[in-house]
Amino acid sequence: MAIDQTPHQTTTAEDIFVQLGRHPAAVKKKIASLKRAGKKRLAAELSALLRHHPSRPENKPEPAKFKPCDIGECLSCCCHNGANLGPGEETLIKKAVKDHPEHFAHLPKRFLQNMPEPWGLRTRAARFNFHRKFPFKTRCVFAHPKTHLCTLQTLAAKTGEHKWAYKPEACCLFPAFGHTAKLAPADNAKSPFHRYMERVPCASHHPDGSLPEKAFSEELTYKKQ
Repeated sequence: MAIDQTPHQTTTAEDIFVQLGRHPAAVKKKIASLKRAGKKRLAAELSALLRHHPSRPENKPEPAKFKPCDIGECLSCCCHNGANLGPGEETLIKKAVKDHPEHFAHLPKRFLQNMPEPWGLRTRAARFNFHRKFPFKTRCVFAHPKTHLCTLQTLAAKTGEHKWAYKPEACCLFPAFGHTAKLAPADNAKSPFHRYMERVPCASHHPDGSLPEKAFSEELTYKKQ
């Protein structure tokens, strides 16, 4: 048997920093992952690089890139707190539930809830166990308990309509509205919403993903009838 005599190459903090495109959000996520894995020294070295390099022109982070939604990975965590409803959407959703009771058999009796201003009416959220994958404890009741798919969207597929025909527009446009100047101003990096966005896979930076204009092209061109 031939013995592989190739020297073992250890991944350094510098390697990781470059691989992640020096993007602060991605680096911070990696640091947290390394700490959980017990690699405290590597995490500390990566933290030092993040502290000393962002302000240098040659180390300017690359633009954020994104990947399509993967329900198997996220378990619909984007709607962990329910979805805000726009004009006419309450009537649309109530009619869909009334007309297709078998499709929405998993729903509780109360599937909408009024929230304090400025939120207003939204879909109800119920307890859900993300098994420590995400720091959320609830999820929109319209997410199917087994498939995790949005049942408003699966109903549209079943009836042959546009996939977002019954979904709240806030859902259809997520996460595009948080990353494009066309739909919303840049978010405050220290706000709770920004921290939430960083935890959701489809709203997080992926070095091998696409720029927002391409990743969210369908969302940006969609207009509810």
